[in-house]
Amino acid sequence: NFGYGGPAAVEPYYERKTDYEKVVAIHDYILRHTKYDPADDGEDIKRTAYGALVERRAVCQGYCVAFYRMLLEAGIDNRVIFGEGVGIDGKTASHTWNIVELYGENYYVDITWDDIGGKRDYFLIPAGAGFEDEHIAEKDFGDDFRYYIKVPAKIFVAVAAAALCVAACSRGPRGIT
Repeated sequence: NFGYGGPAAVEPYYERKTDYEKVVAIHDYILRHTKYDPADDGEDIKRTAYGALVERRAVCQGYCVAFYRMLLEAGIDNRVIFGEGVGIDGKTASHTWNIVELYGENYYVDITWDDIGGKRDYFLIPAGAGFEDEHIAEKDFGDDFRYYIKVPAKIFVAVAAAALCVAACSRGPRGIT
């Protein structure tokens, strides 16, 4: 079980953190520990939380699912959005990102593009601030958070991997390397 004691094991750490601080810690942890690997080598593991957190290689879906699961462990509701990203050249490609509910508002996070760019350019962007110009969801659900995709935990074998990282967060900033 990776030595993880469940949500109770991380509650003391999270009680001292704001929801914003939790989102930052999880976001930055994934960025420090995962490498973007777009090679088309047939490895579907890169599309999972396990790929992102244990194998440390992922594509956008792996980043987003790891972020999703870890935020849920921290008590922060969020969703995974599937669609297309618009590149600098104007071409679109399949892409995945998150929408995070924080203090009653919904914010977009593209953790993959943050990792590729090396900074938080796509972190907690409110609706209407231009994020939608580069990110086209599969379906236009507007700002209604209820209709975005909530990923069931049981379809991911690697939920324990996300729990391992949450356990690392429970040791505080010095426990996160």
